[in-house]
Amino acid sequence: MSRFLCDDAASLSASTGDHELGEALFASQNEIFEEKGWIMRGGSIVDATIIAAPSSTKNASGARDPEMCQTKKGNQWYFGMKAHIGVDAGTGYVHAVTATGANVHDLDEIANLIRADDEVVYADAGYQGVTKRPDISGHEHFSTVEFRVAARNGKLAKMAGPDRQAESRKASVRAKVEHPFLIVKRDFGFAKARYRGIAKNLNHLRFSELADACPRRRPHRVTAGGSLPKPSGRAQNRAWRAEQDPSEVRKAVETDPWQLIPGKAH
Repeated sequence: MSRFLCDDAASLSASTGDHELGEALFASQNEIFEEKGWIMRGGSIVDATIIAAPSSTKNASGARDPEMCQTKKGNQWYFGMKAHIGVDAGTGYVHAVTATGANVHDLDEIANLIRADDEVVYADAGYQGVTKRPDISGHEHFSTVEFRVAARNGKLAKMAGPDRQAESRKASVRAKVEHPFLIVKRDFGFAKARYRGIAKNLNHLRFSELADACPRRRPHRVTAGGSLPKPSGRAQNRAWRAEQDPSEVRKAVETDPWQLIPGKAH
């Protein structure tokens, strides 16, 4: 159901030319999550993924999409765009989404994915050298952020045991950023660009992230013992762990998730 709603909303937005609708709804969702206490602060995870676009010129214009670009990853060439996301390190919710041509380096967008109060940022090995960039080192806040960037495979193999364990712990946190990409590409079929141009596809990407968050944002009732019941499904375990904080429990006691949907409040 979420996929169909996402597709319908994105298609309507694309047909009317209102490419800012997804941005407005995405910002509203983040405000609601902040108000309800469903998102944590202090740390983010950043990552990027390539979304392929048709490279054929057999179309009405006789040309490829001029906004899509070509890039090489490993030994393979790709043509399309790149989606960049910033994810809350505590809950796994996406708080920032941007899109560029596939040839734009991941580091070029990192400043747009960090929140104003982030103290720690996790990233994979593709973000090596982030602290040397002028937009990071010259920024009043970003220059104070601790960047926990993964070591490259060549260095990892030569590390001592304790250092490799530290890298493993960083990787366990960083793994949360892969879930949104999995949902967007597998469940919403966004492995390939849906439209021509970056703006329309970015709008659709934001709708996909909205629909992904909806099933995972429902809080659990507090039992008589004062603790939240642990769900049996693996998909909700992360949200359950985040709600074990006493302050989060108090906020979840009287919360009705349906009140977020107009006309559906219980």
